[in-house]
Amino acid sequence: MLRVSKEKRARIREIERNFHERAFGEELARVNLDMTKDERHRYLAWMRETARKNGVPRAPRLFESLEDE
Repeated sequence: MLRVSKEKRARIREIERNFHERAFGEELARVNLDMTKDERHRYLAWMRETARKNGVPRAPRLFESLEDE
């Protein structure tokens, strides 16, 4: 197995975080990288519930929209 130094692992984590921040924004980078799977699922469920309470329409799902055609 290839041994990677602490410095190299830290640099890889930094590159990964920078990518996530550019691709998804700071908040979702934190959700993706700093939370456990259970925390992430609870947070995303809360985010969807809050959006619906504030009148954000539900986004159509790919296969649901194909059935309408």
